[in-house]
Amino acid sequence: MLGQAVSQAVKSGEAVNRLRFDCIGDQLLGFVNGERVISVSDTAIDRGTVGVDVAAAAPGQTTEARFDNIAVTAPR
Repeated sequence: MLGQAVSQAVKSGEAVNRLRFDCIGDQLLGFVNGERVISVSDTAIDRGTVGVDVAAAAPGQTTEARFDNIAVTAPR
């Protein structure tokens, strides 16, 4: 898990959020609704798999998420 910070870019309630992750070399950039929300670098990782994790913003809260239109593409 990269972190648990909540960004103001995330729309709450029954809203559509557009996620994008760019993996370039040893760097991972994460975007929510066009706003960069995370940037990490790890030279120990040279390959991997794709996954998404959803968590409630605070202990005891519940959350629900639905994902559709997922695409994984190679760099151009």
